[in-house]
Amino acid sequence: MKKRIFLILGVFVALLASFGSMHAQRAKEYFNFEERGEAYFSFKMPEKKVLAELAQIMSVDKVNAETGTVIAYANEEEFEAFLRYGMKPTILTPPSMERVVEMMDYRPGAKNDWNTYPTYEGYVSMMNEFQANYPSLCTTSSVGKSVKNRELLVCRLTSSVNAGKKPKVFFTSTMHGDETTGYVVMLRLIDYLLSNYETDPRVKNILDKTEVWISPLTNPDGTYRMGNNSVNGATRYNANNIDLNRNFKDDVHGDHPDGMPWQPETQAYMDFQSQHNFVLGMNVHGGAEVVNYPWDNKKERHADDEWFKYISLNYATTCKAAGTASYMSDVEPNGITNGADWYVITGSRQDNANYFHRLREITLEISSTKLVQASQLPKYWNYNKEAMLDLIEEAMYGIQGTVTDAATGQPVKCLITIKNHDKRNSDVYSDASTGFYVRPIKAGTYTLTYKADGYPETTREVTVVDGQTVVMDVALGNAVPAPVANFEGTPRQIKEGESVSFKDLSTNNPTSWSWVFEGGTPATSTAQNPTVTYATAGSYKVTLTVTNATGSNTKTEENYIEVVAVQPAPVANFEGTPRKIKEGETVTFKDLSTNNPTAWLWGFDGGTPALSTEQNPTVTFPKAGHYTVRLTATNATGSDTKVEENYIEVIVDTNLADVVAQTGILIRHESEAKHIHIKADAPIRTVVLYDLNGRTAFRSVPNAVSTSVDLSAMPEGIYTISIRTDKAVRTEKIRIG
Repeated sequence: MKKRIFLILGVFVALLASFGSMHAQRAKEYFNFEERGEAYFSFKMPEKKVLAELAQIMSVDKVNAETGTVIAYANEEEFEAFLRYGMKPTILTPPSMERVVEMMDYRPGAKNDWNTYPTYEGYVSMMNEFQANYPSLCTTSSVGKSVKNRELLVCRLTSSVNAGKKPKVFFTSTMHGDETTGYVVMLRLIDYLLSNYETDPRVKNILDKTEVWISPLTNPDGTYRMGNNSVNGATRYNANNIDLNRNFKDDVHGDHPDGMPWQPETQAYMDFQSQHNFVLGMNVHGGAEVVNYPWDNKKERHADDEWFKYISLNYATTCKAAGTASYMSDVEPNGITNGADWYVITGSRQDNANYFHRLREITLEISSTKLVQASQLPKYWNYNKEAMLDLIEEAMYGIQGTVTDAATGQPVKCLITIKNHDKRNSDVYSDASTGFYVRPIKAGTYTLTYKADGYPETTREVTVVDGQTVVMDVALGNAVPAPVANFEGTPRQIKEGESVSFKDLSTNNPTSWSWVFEGGTPATSTAQNPTVTYATAGSYKVTLTVTNATGSNTKTEENYIEVVAVQPAPVANFEGTPRKIKEGETVTFKDLSTNNPTAWLWGFDGGTPALSTEQNPTVTFPKAGHYTVRLTATNATGSDTKVEENYIEVIVDTNLADVVAQTGILIRHESEAKHIHIKADAPIRTVVLYDLNGRTAFRSVPNAVSTSVDLSAMPEGIYTISIRTDKAVRTEKIRIG
């Protein structure tokens, strides 16, 4: 074995220089984020509401109610958000820089006393050597890659005994890169299980009856932030300065509770867990000594809260017995806490695993010191070894069995639910490829229901004793037959624009419906009993496909719906010829209405007749003026009316109209030439034209018995002319133009 101490004192000096006195309320003035990416600081504990808000925008690490102090990590953006609360931070020396630790450049075959930290290359070599040395017990593979392209390695530990029907256990560590105690302890656990299989009956029993998957380093970029040769200078966050334990999909706060994209590490482990039917899990952290059980994101107890407290207390108590009186006591005297009771966080790995992957996962805070002296690492192994073996064995207990098809014996994927107990995805599925399932649960008597597509629900009652296994194999029989599609529509003959109500008459309990309606709106539907509107005349087919877990069936009816055309209401229109006539002349009206009206009602202001029901009437207009024409056209569907104001113009019966009134005033109006000639039997004193608003448009004072008025400059329109002589006044309407 070749040991080295990689001193990075020069880096310490550069980084620690940035921890000096800072004054302005800006992140960069408190801390040089370009050098490290995250600040480690403390602040006075605010009220609970504010602390809860802060926990959503940065990574709260410790809350000490006794001292009233909170310790947290933040990247630059998070730190700026913190400063907006007006609180003063105290920059602290990061845990990974408090001491220089001994590193080991591991070489295959070398003796390992587990009292050093491995270099990254040494870690990879060690993981590969596990498989090389124990090929029948260990498979080393990669879950994915980190931001910096480092491998996310995992070892699968199990024997060939009872292959495929074993509870799967998944232990992970160091998702916060500066919490490295668990990293080495997990490596040693792998080595211990492999090297003792042949000699230790307990270890043999574990690997014969379980599959143990261990990923010791889930944030290698954070752990080796300063380079592959040292864990000094490690960061909590990954290479993108994101806290991975706030980055997981969350059932309460959504896909991205931290507002950031899923990191490569987060995505890799979520995908990996989706591929395996894990039963029990533990993720290992540092910075405290406590066993944390779900939930983290809200103060709601898990359906298996009693079981979680039971295994957590067993773990903590076993650690205390193997360690010192003070071990596992810095958060709670008994060494366990509900996550949200400690402090609420969102996007945690623990909550994601329990909700979305249905395994029972706890969080172990293994050491109050995040970066312990390398010489102290064996101590934490000794404290936790028995507790870890106990925890793995818990995956064997409770209820387990195999779900199969009674007729074929083939495995069935089945949802196993405990009546009046399960909630928030605490129920479990049997494995699709083996039918095997495990349901850890606290001692008691329970009613289990087995639900699988294509089978009737099955119920079993079982009594569980702590630390023991109850085998409950279930063969599901009487598979539900595939459905037979059938339907009816009412009514089947409709007018355009009307609707048909369809009713599903299928047998054998379909669970989904897919309709296709030729010519209908909607054209498709997944409702069981949809209503469909048909806009256009024609004959249309209808298709229904029904499905259940066993299969599907389709029925098509050609020309099933008949849609009859509906004549639209008419659109009234007309023309009159001629539109300008002399008094007493006639106009011939022609109906131009569309959509086949069958009745007409005309109205002629000033006309004779004033009303007509003929389609094309002829009308006489006896007096000069401008007249409105109305036509209402009707058919069986409806009616429509068109009104044309001032449509017909009737002028006096000569082009040069001579009108002599009793006043003795004669007016001769040349309307086209815009001239008026006036004669009177007495001197004409004034000639005045008024527009339709009563305003004076023209005025002259002839003082003669005859005069001519030139109106060519006047705008076209209707005016009132008033002529006053010494004997009389005559007023008339005239039109210019």
